[in-house]
Amino acid sequence: MTDILRTSAATEDGAPTPAPPRSAVDTADAVQGRDWSRDHAVDLRLSIPLVFGRYYLTIVAGRERRCPRRLAEERRKHPVRTAGNALFLALCGVIVGFALLFLMQTATRLLLASG
Repeated sequence: MTDILRTSAATEDGAPTPAPPRSAVDTADAVQGRDWSRDHAVDLRLSIPLVFGRYYLTIVAGRERRCPRRLAEERRKHPVRTAGNALFLALCGVIVGFALLFLMQTATRLLLASG
């Protein structure tokens, strides 16, 4: 899709011309806009209001359909090993840890109360 939006050479009058699309799918995506949310088995979207601003969280999952070349390109553009991702995963770990401690404490209280 980016090839369609990116300009390559200029025409004789100086106007930019779009680069040719890589595939028919790219052309259809650029012209129609792809509703990628329908293509996923899991599509969870949350908007979280916090004191210092509003943030969103989107989780999508489904069967992988991208070709290896596109996967490599996206991995280069959006690396997994970043400070933001590490902080997010650490926060998720802390939340899960506290939830497990709460469940274990509740289960222990129930067992002691019934026994």
